[in-house]
Amino acid sequence: MSFVTLKNINKQYKKGVDVIKDVSLEIGAGEFLVIVGPSGCGKSTLLRMVAGLEKTTGGQIFIDGRDVTKEEPGERDIAMVFQNYALYPHMTVYDNMAYGLRNRKVPEDEIKQRVEDASKALQLSEFLPRRPSQLSGGQRQRVAMGRAIVRSPKVFLFDEPLSNLDAKLRTQMRVEIKRLQRELGTTSIYVTHDQVEAMTLADRLIVLNKGNVDQIGSPKELYANPQTMFVAGFLGSPSMNFLEASNVSRFSDSFKQRVDAYSQAQAGNAIQVGVRPEQLFLSSEGEGDIELDVKVLAVEDLGADCLVYIHVEGLASPLIWRAPAGYEIELGSSISVAASAESLHLFDSKTEARIEI
Repeated sequence: MSFVTLKNINKQYKKGVDVIKDVSLEIGAGEFLVIVGPSGCGKSTLLRMVAGLEKTTGGQIFIDGRDVTKEEPGERDIAMVFQNYALYPHMTVYDNMAYGLRNRKVPEDEIKQRVEDASKALQLSEFLPRRPSQLSGGQRQRVAMGRAIVRSPKVFLFDEPLSNLDAKLRTQMRVEIKRLQRELGTTSIYVTHDQVEAMTLADRLIVLNKGNVDQIGSPKELYANPQTMFVAGFLGSPSMNFLEASNVSRFSDSFKQRVDAYSQAQAGNAIQVGVRPEQLFLSSEGEGDIELDVKVLAVEDLGADCLVYIHVEGLASPLIWRAPAGYEIELGSSISVAASAESLHLFDSKTEARIEI
């Protein structure tokens, strides 16, 4: 049985704006589920409905088999970690972590044991006497996590908890969160707009687009087989390149026959060709099923590799080729790049749905 179940959840505001549209999910016990999507797609609203901080317009929410749709947040046995930490500035780290337990009248000796155990796991033991103002951003976020952990909730909810940290700290905290979740085995729902966070943390990933679930699956599955152009373009850094089949300079004979056959069968619907930057290569280094005659606009040397911005005739925006380190690429030069059929993702231009040809 699923540990957290959402059945046909809807959220509509008074002006008739649908924020969440008929979302149904089943989350297994101990699973780390990540909800990802751009700002305004409804992911935080969905999480807040699970927490009880937002009322649903329709549908039901079950936690551990119990219908909690109409229950208050304090009755749902969940713990939430926010992006702004929400720590009490006048309290010590110890008191911040103990606060929720004291409100529940937990015996003081049990509180002490729980706080000490959580602080060891989070490497916070030496900071227990300090106040939040004496801590770094990463340490404050660990305190916020510790406050959630000591409650031993049925479900952890994370609302973009790392968005206020710098890049290095975010990387460190991602590792920490994943390690702790595995050790604790607590069912967790994590919301982020950062697709790198989503890909590295999730057991299973949900891509939310304008209140709709576009695709659900493992990070590898969604990256390798995106079912819509939105998912394909959202996951990956840099994002996937797209161009219409008519902008391709040359096709292999067999691939062109398949493309033409699809367009004819679909009354002329155009095909969008998607290819990830790392899947492009110089035509001189091997045969591909598509070739592009391009002009080099800019090169960003990243050390281990480089990003080459290339212009294709007829396209308003440049494509990106992730080239190996050591290539001598001249700005303004004309080159040909290629990709094999196995690395191409094809979508119907009208429906933006994935197609197989």
